[in-house]
Amino acid sequence: MFKAASKDRISAALHRIADDIGAARISPKEATLRLHRVKMALSQTAEQALEAMGPIQADSREEVMKGFKSANPDLTDKQLEEIADQWEKNKDVVKDKTAGFSTSLGEVIESKRWTHKETGATASLYGAVPWSGAKGDTKADWKLDVVGYTIQWADGKIGMGRQPFKTEKEAEDFLKKETERRGKKA
Repeated sequence: MFKAASKDRISAALHRIADDIGAARISPKEATLRLHRVKMALSQTAEQALEAMGPIQADSREEVMKGFKSANPDLTDKQLEEIADQWEKNKDVVKDKTAGFSTSLGEVIESKRWTHKETGATASLYGAVPWSGAKGDTKADWKLDVVGYTIQWADGKIGMGRQPFKTEKEAEDFLKKETERRGKKA
């Protein structure tokens, strides 16, 4: 049996997830991926570890081992090898279970931003909250708007350093082309 990650590590990870959900900094998909990483850190057998990956994908043994080592630094090299062996035996089954419109690179998600109801000022979802708490600048003075579509990459990062796509189809077409360009499996 593997040693699960420390209670402090798990508690801190769960608090970060809860804080990011509460501040609308992460999507439900990202929250799910992060929770799977917590499950990975709690795994005590190679079978549990593989099951805990859920929708998290990897393209190599090295990626699997690196991901589990970051989730639970207490795992030994031998335990990481055991998890990677289990992944290799089952990788095609795992990928089939998670198929949908996404590629090994990422998936299309709504792009959202904060908009001040009176001034029209905008702010990113992924930084500090835009309201100061002063009169006329409280959370109630801001609304969350969907402004298009972007990509949530397989590593959890969101966006492309450009304005979002106007339609979901444009974003899907971009992701398909980018997947083909990089030679990844769609």
